[in-house]
Formats: sequence, C-alpha cells, structure tokens
Amino acid sequence: MRLQVNKRIRLYVFGITILFSGCGTYKKLACLEPVNVVEFSSEIFNGNYHNVRIQKYSGGGHHVGHKLWYTLCETYSIWGGKVNASDSSIVNLRFVDNRLHVQLSEDGKVLREIVLKAKVKDNYLSIKRKYVLIPILPILWGSHNCKIILANTENGNLLLKAYYSNGAVVIIMASGNSDTVSAEFLKIIDK
Repeated sequence: MRLQVNKRIRLYVFGITILFSGCGTYKKLACLEPVNVVEFSSEIFNGNYHNVRIQKYSGGGHHVGHKLWYTLCETYSIWGGKVNASDSSIVNLRFVDNRLHVQLSEDGKVLREIVLKAKVKDNYLSIKRKYVLIPILPILWGSHNCKIILANTENGNLLLKAYYSNGAVVIIMASGNSDTVSAEFLKIIDK
C-alpha cells in the first residue's frame, strides 16, 4: 500500500513539473530569430570566441546570455561555472564525436573545462537539455530546465539561442518563470 502511495506522489510531482516547466523545444528556439546561419561544419564552428556577447537579439533579463561561459555552464550544472570569468576571457569550443568541449581561458591560462553532449540538427548544434527536479516531499519541490542551440552566422560569429525555465511549489502555492535569449558572440580569428 505504501509503495503505491509513493508511486502516486512521484507521478503527481512529475506531472506538476511538466505542467510548470514550459516547452523550450528545439523547434521553438530555431525559429526564435530570423538570423541567417551557415551550414554546420566543425571546421567553421571550432575555435575561440569572446566571452561577452556583441549583440543581443532578444530575451528578457535572464542573468546569463551576457557571457558565453556562464550560459554554457547552465547546461552543465544548475550552479553554473564557479569560475570568475572576466569580460576579456576567451571561450574555446571544439565539437568532436557528439561532444562539445568548452574551455575557459584568460591570459593564455586555462581556468576550467567542461564537456557537453551535443548533436547537429538543421545547421544548429543542439546541446542536450539539462533538466533538474529537486523533490523534498511532500512540502517542496523545484525544477530547472535549460535548452541551448548554437550556430555560426554568415560572418563566422557564434549565434546562441537559449531557453530557461525555473519553477517551485510549496504545499499549495506555485511560482515559476521562463525566458529565451538569443545572442551573438564574436569569433577570434587567429592570424
């Protein structure tokens, strides 16, 4: 009997989570901004990019989307990158074997590296969605949902589109927010 009650509680929490987490799908992000992207190629994509965006196309006031490193860390960990990344830091991206290797460096010194699961879809590099559910039953639960896609623009810069959704429920009250960000980051051309 107790096992059935626990199963029902889990199904209830899962259902509520889906209800409040929103639908940040790949298709929604790909259609977010009418920016022309080039056909995906690792040779064009791989390289160094400035950490601070040069242009923000859309999005609310989400704290990420401003710096490339923190935005990519959102899909790696809900606590983000625990490294102080300055505006002058460089983010190196390498896509190899369905893995996106992300390296943060400053003054030639590598500060941190993460590896994300990713796949190419319709000229975008789609990073595997990060979804976290934190249940503390029966009183509280929280959720964090993050989806990011990347592409190169016609001028070689990096286009990033991201969807974020956060939610929390305490007994009978619930709250949540969601946001989409579309930003461009300058590619550093080696001379």
